[in-house]
Amino acid sequence: MKKSKLVWGFAIFLITIWLSLYTVGQTVIFPDTSTDHSITIIDNWGGLNPVVPKNALYILGNPKKSTNHEQFQGSIPFSVGEYWSDLKKEPVWLSSHTVSQTVIFPDISTVYSITIIDNWVGLSPVAPINSLYILGNYEKFIDHEQIQGSAFFSVGGYRSDTQKETVQISVPKDVIQAFLQKLSQVSLENSEYKPFAEWTDDYPEITIQVFYGNGETIEFYTSSQGDEHTPWKVTYNGESYVVNSGLPMQALEMLNDYLAQDVLNNLMEQVEKQADL
Repeated sequence: MKKSKLVWGFAIFLITIWLSLYTVGQTVIFPDTSTDHSITIIDNWGGLNPVVPKNALYILGNPKKSTNHEQFQGSIPFSVGEYWSDLKKEPVWLSSHTVSQTVIFPDISTVYSITIIDNWVGLSPVAPINSLYILGNYEKFIDHEQIQGSAFFSVGGYRSDTQKETVQISVPKDVIQAFLQKLSQVSLENSEYKPFAEWTDDYPEITIQVFYGNGETIEFYTSSQGDEHTPWKVTYNGESYVVNSGLPMQALEMLNDYLAQDVLNNLMEQVEKQADL
């Protein structure tokens, strides 16, 4: 009996050594990370729980080209529930300040003009509402403490006569710097721009153009509904991207106190009175 136990013990010992050697031989050797272009992770779970099933799919990188930047871009489509409740799906975009995908604004001294177009059409006696703001000078860079410009307003026309007015505006340089800094924080995604629109009679259209350097332009555009008009389309270096955050609108709101909103409000009141007659 003792001899049999020794034989079995020795056999188990040899098998253990063989398995350890085999494991070493099967270790995954990853290539240099500079050649990685995409990572996909699927994390699903089902069980006795009111939120089942839980499905998560993580997609990082771009299969079409090598991802050799400091951060990977990607998306997370989530799906939760369905067994005991309605299926809830929520696509969440991973956004990080990727070196190649983040708008790198030049020094403020090279920005020489900013144009903002803020139009709205909808079911209202004051529609349409059109605003055009031009700041800076195309002939020279912004190099003053106050950035001068003009605001052009046009209100009404559907139910009453159109009211128009042009006023001079001025924005402190530090406010312009904060505005550009906020815009520079956006993360760009390589996807098709599809504006958010869930109701009728509300059609905004906002464009922010930043002119700098030797005729170069960064443009932010949206026709999305909602408080922050997400998502936004960004045209930069000849390419179009999508921004799934409210940062552009947050930047624009920094300028509100300097964009003659009182003049616009007065025009709207005049048009509304005419429409009521």
